[in-house]
Amino acid sequence: MQKTEAIIIYSFPFKDKTYILEVFTRDHGRMSFVTNKRMQPLSIMNIVYDEHRNKLSSADISYAYTDLLYNPHKLSISFFVAEFLRYATRNEPTNTPLYDYLRQALEWLDIVQESFANFHLVLMMRVSLFLGLTPDIQRYEPTSYFDLREGCFTEVVPFHNDYLSREQSAVFVRLMRMNFSTMHLFQLNKDQRNIITNLLIHYYRLHVPGFPEMKSLEVLRELF
Repeated sequence: MQKTEAIIIYSFPFKDKTYILEVFTRDHGRMSFVTNKRMQPLSIMNIVYDEHRNKLSSADISYAYTDLLYNPHKLSISFFVAEFLRYATRNEPTNTPLYDYLRQALEWLDIVQESFANFHLVLMMRVSLFLGLTPDIQRYEPTSYFDLREGCFTEVVPFHNDYLSREQSAVFVRLMRMNFSTMHLFQLNKDQRNIITNLLIHYYRLHVPGFPEMKSLEVLRELF
């Protein structure tokens, strides 16, 4: 038997009243298990499993949310984040720094009481760092274009449509410096936030194989 902490990503019915559970573990990266319980996405659990049969033996709550699962706005963010992580970490091996960041981020969202509308933007940008997809913003110049395909800034307009204008690139660099403690300083309206969300999803789709359209995006667009 093996023990580790895990963030629940997704669960779906399998057969004979069992479920396939997709998780991101602290010690072994992405894993899937067969279990007889359906679990809430983004639950943080201590799990024990049979490594030979990929069967979950037990799961106990490691961090008990006090608000995230009951606040409708936070819950909509959590569904989006869970779906995003399902695709972004699909083949991710052991990545303890990423796991620790995600846990801290979820605890922060659970506790904070206001000014969290940009949470998903910060998380998507920061996750790119742990996945090796973050552009080198130190090379940014006011005359630069950001090439989404190459993940870098260039002084020359790329020979394709997957790039940001100089104005968009300037905004992108500012957002890349945003974190949970400063994100309330970025006054974005719903349209601006949706544009940035779409941009980040497009960036991931260019760099993560098999990253599909996100079903939870529509709900997020309406609320934020």
